[in-house]
Amino acid sequence: MMENVIDVFYREKSRDLVRFCDMILHYRMIGGVDAEDIVQRVAVKAWEKQHQLITQQQILQLLQVLVILQQ
Repeated sequence: MMENVIDVFYREKSRDLVRFCDMILHYRMIGGVDAEDIVQRVAVKAWEKQHQLITQQQILQLLQVLVILQQ
């Protein structure tokens, strides 16, 4: 069974993304949301929109865009 690219990306990169968001946020919460919440929300959005994407490359591009938009 082939693993979903979003699952793999989240499992492999979520800690790095949380650290990155923490640096951007200067370890603060914004509107009651911390870095871990942001990363989780991005992963959920990517999962929800995956059926609209054609290739794994497009899924990875969406993840990158969503990370930027959450900042």
